[in-house]
Amino acid sequence: MNPNKIVYFPFPQHVKVPEKIFLDTSIVILLMLSNPEFDHQKHYVQDFLKLILDKKGEIATCSHVIQEASYVILRSKIEDDLIMQGLTEVEAQNWITTHYKKDKKFIDKYIPQISIFCQWVSSQDWVIFPDTTDSMGKAVKLMEKYSLLPRDAFILANAFDRKYKSIAVKDKDFNNIDEIDMVYSPRYDKPPKGQEG
Repeated sequence: MNPNKIVYFPFPQHVKVPEKIFLDTSIVILLMLSNPEFDHQKHYVQDFLKLILDKKGEIATCSHVIQEASYVILRSKIEDDLIMQGLTEVEAQNWITTHYKKDKKFIDKYIPQISIFCQWVSSQDWVIFPDTTDSMGKAVKLMEKYSLLPRDAFILANAFDRKYKSIAVKDKDFNNIDEIDMVYSPRYDKPPKGQEG
């Protein structure tokens, strides 16, 4: 992708605010999780989304993103709790993989976390599109064309189905996708010259 198609946060004042944006899972997770290391990125994204809404723009995502984000957030909370109990990160990950679904009491303890996440999502001024069978077929084509993982292909297919060509994402997953007009991203590496901010 042309580096001029990537806009890094904080959002530059000279760049036109998009009329609509599609949120990747990484952005939803960034907005929901509390992590001091990434708080500055969260604030940049919040300010950017507010700019869009202030201009009567549209923020959207899909049910696939919400499902994926809820799983990552739940798993992250469980892992943090296990590490606090003395397990290493690797031990915590292994415990989750082998015991998580077998221990109903343990699962019940974290249901409120998912409830909080669902309430938070409901409180956002976002459009959440359902996944469709059309988007599944498009996702397979995107996987073949760009060697994408299924989850990334499903997100893109949902965005393209609804005529969203601008994506907010925290990682580099979509940087080589020709069909995307613009990627908006917190910095994950050194920004291109001219966008040092």
